[in-house]
Amino acid sequence: MARSFWTRRRTPTASGGQSIPCRRRVCSYFMDIFRLEEESGLWERGEELHEERAYTPEELTSYLRDAGFTQIKQYGNLKHRPPKPGEDRIFFTARKEV
Repeated sequence: MARSFWTRRRTPTASGGQSIPCRRRVCSYFMDIFRLEEESGLWERGEELHEERAYTPEELTSYLRDAGFTQIKQYGNLKHRPPKPGEDRIFFTARKEV
């Protein structure tokens, strides 16, 4: 069985706690992935580029409503409370009848 871990390196286009450039609103970062091959005892290194598109809370709420969701709620970064100004991530919950 192999074990693995990863690290994250942000590129200059990432927000890094600052505002994301308006023209793209994309946060790009590289992830270094290390995997231990137990048979050989050697570590293998891989690299992945991840890009995340940024949306305003108003945009996401509108998209959810347009898709038929109701009871849309927002929460702060990994907290069960409303988001605070300047938080890097906001989590949404919504309900859709099937």
